[in-house]
Amino acid sequence: MDLEGELGRASLIGHLIERNATMPSSTEVNLPRQDQARLADASKRRAVVIYLRVQGVSVLVWWLVLLVAPGARAAFVPHAASSTFLFAFLPADILIVAVGSLVAAHRWRGDGPPASAWLVAGALWYATAYVAVLWASGEMGPAGPSLMLLASMGMLGVFVVGRS
Repeated sequence: MDLEGELGRASLIGHLIERNATMPSSTEVNLPRQDQARLADASKRRAVVIYLRVQGVSVLVWWLVLLVAPGARAAFVPHAASSTFLFAFLPADILIVAVGSLVAAHRWRGDGPPASAWLVAGALWYATAYVAVLWASGEMGPAGPSLMLLASMGMLGVFVVGRS
């Protein structure tokens, strides 16, 4: 795009910011297809990065709640187990899921997911299978498996959006 076109887009963006308006879609400002594709890729990357950051922080907050509010643990523990059962998962959740999600968010590029995203996905899918078996056998209520399934499906979404 020539300098005049770039200046026109810059002034349009400035005008919209001043008016607190939304940016028109790429087709409304007649961007070339290549620029439209780059804009779409950047939007997908931004969505994936936001999801991974929220997931990483959410895991940290969840563990903080479990540490300071022991009553919250009961819904996530097998019926015959002590509430300390959960603490076996603490190191992996912090190091692999929370930190791994934040690292994956930082390293995500347009050429596909980084290895840290695959590590996080594997940890979540394994834990989901583990608690699903506990639930199916009647040893655990549905709270743990439900949350783990949501997290695992979220990571599946990350790969679908991040690779499309």
